[in-house]
Amino acid sequence: MKKRLPSFQKTFYIIIALLTFTSCSKTVDHWNIPDEFQSWCRYREGSYWIYLNEKTRQLDSAYVTKYTSGTYAHDDDDRIIYYWDWEESDMTGSFLTRIYTESSDRNDANMTISGNSGGVNFSTGLLANPRYQKAWYTGASSQGVVAVYPTEELNGNLFTKVYHCRIEEQTWDGDSIITDGHLVKNIGLVEFKKRIDQMDTTWTLVRWHVIQ
Repeated sequence: MKKRLPSFQKTFYIIIALLTFTSCSKTVDHWNIPDEFQSWCRYREGSYWIYLNEKTRQLDSAYVTKYTSGTYAHDDDDRIIYYWDWEESDMTGSFLTRIYTESSDRNDANMTISGNSGGVNFSTGLLANPRYQKAWYTGASSQGVVAVYPTEELNGNLFTKVYHCRIEEQTWDGDSIITDGHLVKNIGLVEFKKRIDQMDTTWTLVRWHVIQ
């Protein structure tokens, strides 16, 4: 005679099977760098920018020598929770050195433009909602977008919708450091200024060629 399982045991096994199937078939979240942000952060090999030092009148060429991109995986107890994308442009020159961007949420991304004199940050959040956040305790940096200029003329070039990013911080000696970067879609950094008390370094864009 064939032994039959009690109905409550059948229900229990069905629930376990459904839970197992659901957990196995669950799609792992993947954070992408939004398409609309690519024109701000993606610069491939062959891109270059020629900058002028406003004090020394020295020219510097920033060439993208290597463009790379990839995906990181965040795991917990050997189980992947989510993926997030990143991309990077390495550059030569005495001014700029790198542009690095990574997705920070499902629809957000952060970009950092680094140089030998410091750098500036930009993000999808600041693009959608330009704002400047003051630090609420001593020693922390204040940063964000202080203004969006309809137009700006530099070295005979007219740029439109320029995002003025700023980072304010203090040294251990109490000196104030203010770093400003002016960013334009499809072009990148058009002006950079770093001020430490009465000393400042200003670079402005003269010529460029961008491959995205």
